Amino acid sequence: MLDAIWTDQTGQEIVYAWVDWLHDSSLSHLKFDNRIPLASFENIDNAGDRRAISESVCPSVDIPSIINYNADKCNEKFCQNLHGCCICLNESAGTKFVRLPCEHFFCRNCMETYSTIHAKEGVSILCPQIKCRELVPPALVKSLLGDAKFEQWESLLFSKTLDSMSDVVYCPRCGMACLQDGDHLAQCPKCFFTFCGLCRDRFHAGDPCMTPEKKFAKLKLKFLQMTELLSKEQCRELDMINQYLNEKEIMRTSQRCPNCLMSISRISGCDHMHCSRGYGTNNQMMREARLLHQEQQILLAEDPANHAHSCPICRQMNAKVGNNNHMFCWYCQTYYCYLCQKIVKRSSEHYGPKGCKQHSAG
Repeated sequence: MLDAIWTDQTGQEIVYAWVDWLHDSSLSHLKFDNRIPLASFENIDNAGDRRAISESVCPSVDIPSIINYNADKCNEKFCQNLHGCCICLNESAGTKFVRLPCEHFFCRNCMETYSTIHAKEGVSILCPQIKCRELVPPALVKSLLGDAKFEQWESLLFSKTLDSMSDVVYCPRCGMACLQDGDHLAQCPKCFFTFCGLCRDRFHAGDPCMTPEKKFAKLKLKFLQMTELLSKEQCRELDMINQYLNEKEIMRTSQRCPNCLMSISRISGCDHMHCSRGYGTNNQMMREARLLHQEQQILLAEDPANHAHSCPICRQMNAKVGNNNHMFCWYCQTYYCYLCQKIVKRSSEHYGPKGCKQHSAG
């Protein structure tokens, strides 16, 4: 047909006529209605017009090349035009847009903000288009979030996915995620502890899980049985240890009222405390409370783990409670700083960006 057009238009410009025919009439001339079958031409007889023999090697090679070429040209055309973002409604050049595999596109600023919000929640990032449930490819999410935020999002998403799985439990010893079978048997792959997936206790095949009340009763019975084997002196030492541990925990989570020395814990609100027992307490009760408090402070100060420190006024030893550097001397009733050993009249003026740190380890 191309030769026939050449012959009919001898001496005339022929390229345009050829292109026009190839574009409009070639498929119907070859009797292709809605598809073009492709096949390898390696074994075709070389006889005949060589111009009709395709240089195609294999459709599996040619088809991806055609698709990639088409995608590149479509993206080139997209970047050359102006588009409107359906999130911020601003119009920008195509180079400032992000195109998703679902063919929806949004400006990069909106996609970065959208991805950051969903990444903090640890949920899958979907196309922002209404009713579109297509996932945003991980490689694209990484380019929008950056390496650090992308790793945090992946970790949080993985943790939430594990939490949503009914057959995943966490080891009570090391916190490793473990799989449990139908009998709630789980074995930690890290520390190899075998436990029950329901009560997180040692695996008890055939026995029901123990309630907290039953566990406490069992421990209490075991404790009583153990104390029967101890001497009176050992029992007194054990009571002193328990009392010391209780007092240490109270000191860690509470503060002493300067009037009655009762322990007070703040649940919420500001640092202004009000003790209901601080007024109207008789002198005998106050003396007894002070003596008890002094004994507790001496016990706490003797423990090396509490970082005991001497008061700069009276040189009495005081235990540091947790990481709080705001010290209170039980003997001379003076507040001072653990770091600089100076008297503290107003904690808000002494501690801060230009002063000492109120909380520090050691």
